[in-house]
Amino acid sequence: MKSHSIFFNAIFSLLFFLPVKGMAQTYTIWSGPDTTIIKANFADFTQAQHQDRITPNVWLTRGANDGMFNIAKESSEGSNSPSGTKWALGTTKQLGLGELEFTTLKTAANNKMKEVPGKSFVLFLEEEDIYIDVTFISWTDGQSKGGGFSYKRSTNQVGTQIEVLEQPDGFILKQNYPNPFNPTTQIEFLLPITTEIQLSVFNIMGKKVLDLISGRMEAGLHAITLDASNLPSGNYFYRLETAEFSEVKSMILLK
Repeated sequence: MKSHSIFFNAIFSLLFFLPVKGMAQTYTIWSGPDTTIIKANFADFTQAQHQDRITPNVWLTRGANDGMFNIAKESSEGSNSPSGTKWALGTTKQLGLGELEFTTLKTAANNKMKEVPGKSFVLFLEEEDIYIDVTFISWTDGQSKGGGFSYKRSTNQVGTQIEVLEQPDGFILKQNYPNPFNPTTQIEFLLPITTEIQLSVFNIMGKKVLDLISGRMEAGLHAITLDASNLPSGNYFYRLETAEFSEVKSMILLK
């Protein structure tokens, strides 16, 4: 009974559980009032009033026969146009969630530019490291049809800094720290998805002595502090298990 008492005391004095902010990335997002950009069919794309001069490096426009390009850096549409930009189907609210795939505008539109009206994209300015929400209103399709287009986009001359927590690519069980320890140590683990988990501690004989966590956990980086004040010195193992993953690491308690 005494050994059981030790284990249950360890459980109840157990532990402090804390989701840790980690893997954070800061994004600069223009979130000012929307402005509407319009280029009429057959309008002279070399004129400033028919360009969207977003920054000194990015002036978006379109010729009568071509797709959109950056006239500040290129004279017509190329395979990577508009130069200096990347695009993703979606909105800036999805940044950091692993849902946005940045590529060329045409690829983001699935090579169907005539279908972009009504769709929202995130425009990434590569040199400036700025993200902008763009929603297309119109797009004139076809050769020699005038190259008209219109969209609305967010504005902000300064930019809004936001920090989002990115999701990990896979399950990771980290080595506890410190190790060896006396009497507390921290165990961290990464979950790429929200899932049921089991985090347990075993002695050198393979007998489970603690269930640290048993339940559903949100995706992200988590940490748990183990207080082993009531456990004897020795070698222990801790195991993280989910339906998709299992890993074991060892730790040493020295008193």
